Amino acid sequence: MTNRIRDIDFLKEELKSKGISQTKLAKEMNCSQPYVNQVLNGLKDPRNSFCIKICRLLDKDFDELFVEYDKYGYIAEIDPDFPFDFFPDVAKEIGLNESIIIQYLLGWEYNYKSVQQNFMDGYYWVIIKPGQWEEIFCFWDKLTVKKLVENLISRGLLVQKENWFRVHRDNYIKECS
Repeated sequence: MTNRIRDIDFLKEELKSKGISQTKLAKEMNCSQPYVNQVLNGLKDPRNSFCIKICRLLDKDFDELFVEYDKYGYIAEIDPDFPFDFFPDVAKEIGLNESIIIQYLLGWEYNYKSVQQNFMDGYYWVIIKPGQWEEIFCFWDKLTVKKLVENLISRGLLVQKENWFRVHRDNYIKECS
C-alpha cells in the first residue's frame, strides 16, 4: 500500500497554523528536511510512520490527511463506516433497500471522482471485494445483500465488471423519473 496526501494545501495550512516549518517538522518526525519537502510538494509518497506521526502531531485522523492506494494506484479500500444516505423520493421509486445501496455507491463514485481515481471506460467505479458487501451492509443478512445486488444489476441500475461496480446513471434517472 502507498499513502498520498489527500490535500497538500490543506496539510500545509494546518502546519502553518500550528507554526510548524518544514525544518521543525523534519526534527519532530526524525527525518531529513529534503524528505519533508518532497512529501509536502507531492514528489514523494509518505511512509506509514510519517503519516502516523503527522496525524498525532496535528491531532487529525489518517483519512483527513491521507489516502491509501493499492499497488495499481487505486484507492485501496472503501470505508465500511462511510455514512449511508437515501432520498425518500428515490426510495419510493426503486425501493428503500435498493436506494440505500445506490446512494452509498454514488457517494463513493463522487469520492473517487474528487481524487481522480478508479476511472475506467469513462466512469468512476467502486471496488467491492467478495465478502465486503456483507461487511458494508452488516444490518442485512448475506442472502438479502446478494439478492439486492443481483436485483439492481438485473434492473440495469448497477453495472458490474468483476469486483468493480458503478451506478448506471441513465437507467437510474429513468427509473426515478
